[in-house]
Amino acid sequence: MEIGTEVLKEVVTTLNLGVSKNKHVPSFNMIHFSGDVVVAQNSNFLLEVFPEESTDINCYVKASSLKQIVDKLTSETATFTMEEGGLRIESDKNTTLLKFAKAFKPYKTVTNPFVYNTAPKNFKDAVEVVISSASNDLTQPVLTGVNCRNGVVCASNRARITAVKVPELDYLKDGEITIPSDACKAIVKLGNPTSMGISEDKTLVKFEYRDGAFPINLVSKLIIGTYIVPNPNQFTIENKLRVNLPDEIVEAVTRVAITTSEDVPYLFLESKGNGELALASSEENIGRSNETLEIEDGNTFKICINPKILLDILQYCRSMFVESGDVPIIFKNEEYISIVAPIIGD
Repeated sequence: MEIGTEVLKEVVTTLNLGVSKNKHVPSFNMIHFSGDVVVAQNSNFLLEVFPEESTDINCYVKASSLKQIVDKLTSETATFTMEEGGLRIESDKNTTLLKFAKAFKPYKTVTNPFVYNTAPKNFKDAVEVVISSASNDLTQPVLTGVNCRNGVVCASNRARITAVKVPELDYLKDGEITIPSDACKAIVKLGNPTSMGISEDKTLVKFEYRDGAFPINLVSKLIIGTYIVPNPNQFTIENKLRVNLPDEIVEAVTRVAITTSEDVPYLFLESKGNGELALASSEENIGRSNETLEIEDGNTFKICINPKILLDILQYCRSMFVESGDVPIIFKNEEYISIVAPIIGD
């Protein structure tokens, strides 16, 4: 079987998104060639790619090894031949025999039909925004999934909850779907799907693209163990002070955050009701930094927040709702909401 190398590289690169690199998720790290479809899967999701040319081979190979070989191909085409013990890949300058891998357990088939809806135009963008809520800091659990419910896409960890409005998902009023984080990252890279379908037995959600389909295991509410995606609507802005952050806030936070560290990520925002917002940070081994901005609000408050989280939020929202004490800080506008746990510092 002869395949154009550019097509082959695109297929293998795309399929590699379906290979789990999460140490907490069993990784099959394999790709299956089978007739008109090439498949990669792990315990959370499956990714199918339909090449322009059908294959006459049927085998499993290690995904990382195949990608290394394909990335180095320089000729316009490559020939694939099944032999005893392996898959021979030939180009004009190189011949490689790639050993067969052990077959992964076939992905579950869905007997019930999918109920299809047009995929929301901003679905990929919404997923990309909320997965940025995941903390890579060792002190916080990494994001495990994204929840879709009642017209919003939502994600969370112990540090924060973020939700983005996606009105086209309003049809999920009678239920909700939770997509594993590995699949979410692949959705972001693959782009916006043309349509999405949910199986009638609520066990699978399928995203369809121009060149294939992307079925994902559907988990209702529970993702890993007893992890639950909180509902952002349970947090209210009632009794909170609204603070409209000025345009200069991003540059100011960036400058003041220089004297913070991963171990001491403390950025203080304080207003004494005089129309000024004071930003301050200090780290024993680095130094201290202070800056003052003018604000319209005349309320008194003092909060402490991780500057990395704040800078991420400021890309989407400048309206902050605060309250005295150990209570969540809420950033909210018409399309976006992020609830952040405050840092308790002196």
